[in-house]
Amino acid sequence: MKTPLISVMCVIVCAAASLAGDVPSGFLPLSKLSDAQAKARQSKKLIAITAHGSDDQCPYTADAFAKGTAALRSSCVMVYTRVSDFRSQKDSLPASLKTPAETAVDGAAVAFYVYDPDLGKIIASVNRGQIEKDPKSLTATKKMVSEAQKQLAGSSAAGGTDPLDVFHKPTR
Repeated sequence: MKTPLISVMCVIVCAAASLAGDVPSGFLPLSKLSDAQAKARQSKKLIAITAHGSDDQCPYTADAFAKGTAALRSSCVMVYTRVSDFRSQKDSLPASLKTPAETAVDGAAVAFYVYDPDLGKIIASVNRGQIEKDPKSLTATKKMVSEAQKQLAGSSAAGGTDPLDVFHKPTR
């Protein structure tokens, strides 16, 4: 009796995995970018687009992916794409995503691009090389993203005009 039950469970798990594609848990695929925007607006978060290279065997890429995800997940709606898919879909993407799509590095690479919910303004970006060589770059990115997310939440409540203007702070 246990064998048929195990077989059925394996089939269900395999089917679910094949339907999900290779999008990691907690991420939306790039094809659901409009859903990510709606979710970001509703939850007053930013959008982090993760462009992952084709080399899944590199431990340094996996480490950078894990560190970047952990740093951005609380402030961002996470969107995942392979670099090859990012490039092939660049013509259908908003203008602010075209340059990252063209310049994203394939192979043993990962890059995080953080945008406002309207995808009109890039807040920060960090890639595997920066995460690997300078741990402070990820800390600085996380701080910029956290500050922008707080301003987004605060400005939305106050009805501000540019909630993500983190680079032009008023002087006292």
